[in-house]
Amino acid sequence: MGINVFALIPLPILAIVVQILGKKIHVRYTAAQDAFGGMNDSVLESVGGVRVIRAYVQERASEKEFSDMTNDVYEKTWPLNALMPCLCRSQKS
Repeated sequence: MGINVFALIPLPILAIVVQILGKKIHVRYTAAQDAFGGMNDSVLESVGGVRVIRAYVQERASEKEFSDMTNDVYEKTWPLNALMPCLCRSQKS
């Protein structure tokens, strides 16, 4: 019985850690997906209105907007990528 008790002691602590990390990952994942969705909508809009963009010589402004959006997506995705290895074990092929 003694060794079994010691084996079970870390389980509640592990459950709490997984719950905390899961919440953090969920919040960051949602923010990253929202940023990616916004970038995707903008790209679809730009592709659909490429003639208008060219007609009003807005290529540089469109490029700057896209660059800002990709930086936003990167900044929101990076913390998520830093947390995921804490919860998931790496798998080698």
